[in-house]
Amino acid sequence: DSMYYYINKEQDIYKIRYFNSYFEVDPYRKDERFKALLKKHYLPLTPWNE
Repeated sequence: DSMYYYINKEQDIYKIRYFNSYFEVDPYRKDERFKALLKKHYLPLTPWNE
C-alpha cells in the first residue's frame, strides 16, 4: 500500500504520533505491517491493535 510507503519514509516521531491518532487508519490497526510500524517508532501497541 502507498500509505506504508510514505509513512515509512517519515522520521519525525511527532508526525507519526498524530498519524496514529487519525480514525482513517483504523482499518489498518490489526495489520501486521502497521504493528511493525508502531514498533519501529517505539509507539505502544494498544488493545485496538490486537
